[in-house]
Amino acid sequence: MLQFHLGNLEFSCAAPLSKVSSVSWDQNEEFPQFSGDHTLLHNGFGILLSNLAQNLDIRLQFKVKEVDYTRDKVVLTSADGRILSADKVIVTVPLFVLKSDWLRFTPDLPTRKQTAIKNLGAGLIEKVVLKFKYNFWEKVVKDADFFGHVPESREGRGSCGLFYDLSGKSHERSNKAGNALMTVLTGEAAAHAQEMTDKAVVDMCMAILQKLFPYKIPDPQGYLVTHWGRDPYSGMAYSYIPVGSTGEEYDHLACDVDNKVFFAGEATNRYFPQTVTGAYLSGIREAAKIISSTETSITS
Repeated sequence: MLQFHLGNLEFSCAAPLSKVSSVSWDQNEEFPQFSGDHTLLHNGFGILLSNLAQNLDIRLQFKVKEVDYTRDKVVLTSADGRILSADKVIVTVPLFVLKSDWLRFTPDLPTRKQTAIKNLGAGLIEKVVLKFKYNFWEKVVKDADFFGHVPESREGRGSCGLFYDLSGKSHERSNKAGNALMTVLTGEAAAHAQEMTDKAVVDMCMAILQKLFPYKIPDPQGYLVTHWGRDPYSGMAYSYIPVGSTGEEYDHLACDVDNKVFFAGEATNRYFPQTVTGAYLSGIREAAKIISSTETSITS
């Protein structure tokens, strides 16, 4: 049971516990007045994006290689040489991308900003969704939204610690997902998954499920394995606070540069890091900064 709880903690932090600050790992939990229930969106996060993107000029396939804020206008240069300019820019790329060397800032970002990027951790988990012909777990699990797997050893603690029921039988959820279970790979298991095929990952999850139920269970009809760790435009799931760092790094990463380059994303939200809520609210925060600075300029 200890290994189960440690694995769940590695899920929260998106990193092996050996890398996580034992002092500051839960610094955001000092703000319980902002907490709320977790929510499962019936149609996925895509519906949020499509609604937020309405009436906006979205430029796809524009891989920004340089953000030049030397002059009055901020100039964005793509990998193939195309150029865009703007009065203000909000950078929302994942922390992993900021840590990499393919996005260049001219001039270099302030030293304190670079230090925050270095000091925060780019955490990793991977999700696995398994779809079945019928719901084989309901006669044991009953009306629970999820059920757990207690690992047999420390080595197995990040492998499928929890299985989430996406079938829609509880809380009057719609059944669009079908008979589906979702699980997560965390800690060292998430790192190992980067070298595994999807089939090998699914076989590992199925072997665990077969041990949990006292009867034969069906093979999955379909599956989905995420590859956040292999995605060059992501490279991570969400941030964490490594050994020696504190929550102040989130605040430093959130600071704008010269009132022209602004930063948003979960890794810039000290109150709600590691969450979609945090990412969304950080965008609202930066938009408010830009509107406020623009109104001040007009007034002046």
